[in-house]
Amino acid sequence: MSVMPLSGDSRHACAPAAEPEATAHEFKQLAGSFLTGVAVTTAHDDGDDYGCTVSSLASVSLDPPLLMVCLDRRSTTLRAIERTGRFAVSLLARDPQAARTALAFARPGQDAFEQVDMVRRPSGLAVSPAAVAQAELVVRERYEGGDHVIVLGTPTWVSVSDGDPLAYWRARFLP
Repeated sequence: MSVMPLSGDSRHACAPAAEPEATAHEFKQLAGSFLTGVAVTTAHDDGDDYGCTVSSLASVSLDPPLLMVCLDRRSTTLRAIERTGRFAVSLLARDPQAARTALAFARPGQDAFEQVDMVRRPSGLAVSPAAVAQAELVVRERYEGGDHVIVLGTPTWVSVSDGDPLAYWRARFLP
């Protein structure tokens, strides 16, 4: 890869080079090499619960407070969030119950709510008791991001507990 100097006309400093893109496999290896926490995102719409495991979650801003979560554009959880404008996140703890929760919500087509314990908030949203932090959020922005949608939410309720977070690296939970 060539490096472009930053002196002179900087309009071309970020111009894409004529290089081939990484393969999907190479990109998955890169993304999997980033140590991340594990969270469950849930929504409640018209009496039904929706949820999925996510690892693409980050704080974006303190003023205003914004949390980012990235969801597959085919996700039924995303559709419920878009309809209601509300969602919850549970940042999972490092324990066996949390790992079971993460795996249950990672499998599309199965009712994870039947497999693991969840706690219903007064708002109707469900959160995991196997979490180091939980929040309810309202949607502020939505952006297209390839095969995912980036959702920015502002917290309306937050709860934080002691404990260590569940960590995920190279397709496995860390002990």
